[in-house]
Amino acid sequence: MTERAVELLAIEEEEPHYLLDIGCGSGLSGEVLSDMGHYWTGVDVSNCMLNIALEREVEGDLILCDIGNGLPFRAGVFDGA
Repeated sequence: MTERAVELLAIEEEEPHYLLDIGCGSGLSGEVLSDMGHYWTGVDVSNCMLNIALEREVEGDLILCDIGNGLPFRAGVFDGA
């Protein structure tokens, strides 16, 4: 499913991109992004899920955030979400 999401972003596959994983949970999708050579930041509202991601030692940055209250990033920081 993550591979299909990256296809839909229509980004160049030859170079790594900086992606935002909204609702990253335990970081499973982020691992796929890392395996594809991309950099990513994950946001999730669940501290428990982010703790699981930390225990799994995922490569992306993780942020506890309720996207209903906005995201703590400047526009244009990410190549896709």
